[in-house]
Amino acid sequence: PPHTGSTAQQIIAKIVTDEPRLLTELRNTVPPNVAAATTKALERLPADRFPTASAFAEALANPTFGVVGAGGAQSDGARMWRRRTVGAAFAAMLFLIAALWGWLRPVPQAVTTVPSRLAINTSAIGGSGVTSQDRLLTFTPDGSALLYTLVDARGANRVMHHPLDAEGPTVLTLENYGTNWGNPLVSPDGQWFVMSTPRGALFRFLVDGGRGEQVDLGFAVSSFFAWGADQDLWITPRTDDTVVFRVGIDDMKALRVEGFATARMQQVLSDGRRALMVVGRDQSASNIAALVDLETGEATTLLSTGVAAIRYTAGFLVYALGNGTLMASPFNLGRGEVTGAAVTIATGVSLAGGGVVQLVVAPNGAVAYVPDESRSLVFVDRATGAIRSATPERHSYHAPQFSSDGRRVSVDFSSADGRDVWMLDLTNGTLSKATFDGNAYDASWMPDGRTLTYTILRDDVTGIYRSRPGSAEPAESLFADVRVVYTGVWLNDGSALIAEVGFAPGTPSDLAILRNGRGPIEPLVATRFLENYVAVSPDDRWLA
Repeated sequence: PPHTGSTAQQIIAKIVTDEPRLLTELRNTVPPNVAAATTKALERLPADRFPTASAFAEALANPTFGVVGAGGAQSDGARMWRRRTVGAAFAAMLFLIAALWGWLRPVPQAVTTVPSRLAINTSAIGGSGVTSQDRLLTFTPDGSALLYTLVDARGANRVMHHPLDAEGPTVLTLENYGTNWGNPLVSPDGQWFVMSTPRGALFRFLVDGGRGEQVDLGFAVSSFFAWGADQDLWITPRTDDTVVFRVGIDDMKALRVEGFATARMQQVLSDGRRALMVVGRDQSASNIAALVDLETGEATTLLSTGVAAIRYTAGFLVYALGNGTLMASPFNLGRGEVTGAAVTIATGVSLAGGGVVQLVVAPNGAVAYVPDESRSLVFVDRATGAIRSATPERHSYHAPQFSSDGRRVSVDFSSADGRDVWMLDLTNGTLSKATFDGNAYDASWMPDGRTLTYTILRDDVTGIYRSRPGSAEPAESLFADVRVVYTGVWLNDGSALIAEVGFAPGTPSDLAILRNGRGPIEPLVATRFLENYVAVSPDDRWLA
């Protein structure tokens, strides 16, 4: 049948629907322009082919391509086509079907789709104290399941595996799993995941559980580490956030990011050469998101809007601001450039303090986050159970404690500047900041009702500090030791602090007494069981 005047799309459609009969006719019936264009597309040398697919499509649709003179004399390419055998015609047809059908088919109109949403409801995600500042969740590489940590009935963290199409999670059995580990991260091949201990040791587990093995690093890890393209790990250590380490199978390499005082590793991109990091010089409000060359340490600013965390997935940068707003911006991965305006995709994302944001992505475009547990602080009448508000402000309140005179309440929560202890004045209902470290929590009042003690994790060591809110005097370090887990409470006569400690790595927490709050550590209740959240009776005779 003559095809003169047919469009390129009609020709391809005819080939697809009438393949057997056309095979023998293809050599002589294809229009000269199609023959010439296909020959050019199949040239062995790249320089002789079309520069783009669109140029090829234009040639197929142009009746004058490959035709010269008013008489319609054919080009050399067209004559060459007529000399081809049936086998060559068949190869050309396969090329047309495979390569051109996608290019030339009608382009569907753009449609707006509603993002699918899935909520996993649990009140026990995360932990208290140090572990509440860890990353709590991670995707499997295909985005089909989440791993996250829950607190069980004994107060220990457990790792849950939750396929997104399943009603509920399963608990991973980890043989030498500690009680307070966090920061799960699944390897790119989906075979392993790593987690860290409160003291910064890194362990590796099979993704379906079993016995873990410690990764020998020689330094304590922070919450900021990511898998590289070659199954290596890029880690920001706790003790020096101006550098990141690449931990490979056979070697270790340090990389210092040029021009910045901090370098929090976020994600290694698929090319293995570049990474997303949050870098800055001081407060989180001035932090920026940067694209860092993993060979040279050169950093290119991507976003400078007080970014707290950033990831890349499916053509977008997904990032959290210091106020918990989650944004997305179109991103050209090859050029490393933001290509469009940002849109808000969520609000109230949990900021764990210390720069940790509960946000993960998968390569297929899936995004998961933990919402901020915005809570009310209320008084409950002991006789009637009636509730009244202590303050109209809602935050992720944690560990409220009355002062001994009953006039103030200490409480800690995370904000754009990190996690700090705040003080609620019960006379006027106002909240004021009591610490300014960005990493302070679990406060206890001293018996004088004016002085606070609290915990700060710094350089892999848990320290107990003391300060008087409203005073110009700096905070005083009372005691620091890697074994300290939680601040604890004071005896009512002020002679000693009962603190929660771990006497050996991997063992349950025990109770110890620190005379005058300065130590040394003396075991008080140390058994094979888990002892924590201590309370002292008013007469100093009993512990609960």
